[in-house]
Amino acid sequence: MSDLIGDDKEFYLKTFQGLDYAEGTLASKTFEECTFTQCSFSDAAFDHCKFIECTFRACDLSNVKLTASKFQAVTFDECKVIGVDWTRADWPRYAAPAKLAFRKSIVNYTSFFGLNLQELVLEECKVRNVDFRQGDFARSNFTYSDFAESLFGGTKLQGTDFSEATNYVMDIRENQVKGARFTRTEAAGLLYGLGIELVD
Repeated sequence: MSDLIGDDKEFYLKTFQGLDYAEGTLASKTFEECTFTQCSFSDAAFDHCKFIECTFRACDLSNVKLTASKFQAVTFDECKVIGVDWTRADWPRYAAPAKLAFRKSIVNYTSFFGLNLQELVLEECKVRNVDFRQGDFARSNFTYSDFAESLFGGTKLQGTDFSEATNYVMDIRENQVKGARFTRTEAAGLLYGLGIELVD
């Protein structure tokens, strides 16, 4: 922990194990190709930080507060990333793809409202009560994830893979889904708002 609260501002190829930074503040620090394993950042604040090609494994980032922090090619494996407002991060106006990847993680109660996050990965995740409205998630990987209570509206999902995903509900008239892939048994969620009834 002393590495993070000292005077150093830049960290390269460092590994952080078991760090307890709950309710702490990281300000104006840059992490490049760093790995965080079993670290706690719950209710912490990331203020004007940069995370470049970093990996978080089995970390708790619940309710992290983001203030103008940048994320580029960051991966979250088996993490809790609950209640995070990703709209508060600093995203480039013309974003390159593949900025965020979540695998086997809990991403409930988060907001991606209005963000351009093409090629976002949400694989085998719990993605409940998440706001995807007005965002661009074209060519994303949403496979095997649970989207119960999540919001889609004016969302760009062209070419996005929902194979084996469950519990998504969206009006296909209000979202762009051309070329997207859906598992046949779950595709009933695409009929929301069309005023039709399915019977066996």
